[in-house]
Amino acid sequence: NAIVDIITNVDDEFLEKNCLKKGSMNLIDLEDSSQLLENCEIIKQISGGSAANTVVSLANLGNNVEFIGRIKDDTFGNFFSNNIKESGARFNSKAVETNASSAHSIILITPDAQRTMCTYLGASTQFEPNNINFESIKNSNFLYLEGYLWDSELAKKAFIQAVKIAKESK
Repeated sequence: NAIVDIITNVDDEFLEKNCLKKGSMNLIDLEDSSQLLENCEIIKQISGGSAANTVVSLANLGNNVEFIGRIKDDTFGNFFSNNIKESGARFNSKAVETNASSAHSIILITPDAQRTMCTYLGASTQFEPNNINFESIKNSNFLYLEGYLWDSELAKKAFIQAVKIAKESK
């Protein structure tokens, strides 16, 4: 999942007002996302998601890595693309045409350092075989797959094809 992490400070009252349990992870829709973002001040944005965080860490350690993910040509998609490239990782995935916006996670931090996450998965949930750069996989030594996408049949198909190509290329 190509997700933009959006970090903001809030108080307990904000969580109560928005019916959010402190420390929880909530999947939200785009309308909920817009409503939350309208009422809080963004402190920081950064490319995120489990696999993206791993790729950025590997790039920071000097490794030649590429992230493959699904974004739309929108504010969050463009931010994700630029930010992950700034880490030194390659990101050559083409933006897709979809009604869904790019994924983002609003991370609400309360004064006691608890985080409450509200995540809109958007375009990333429609990951499919044509989103993968198979040529890149052929030229790689390692393939790392994020398990969160395994629920989708199209993503599962993409993963199986990616593994097959990785095995055949060695």
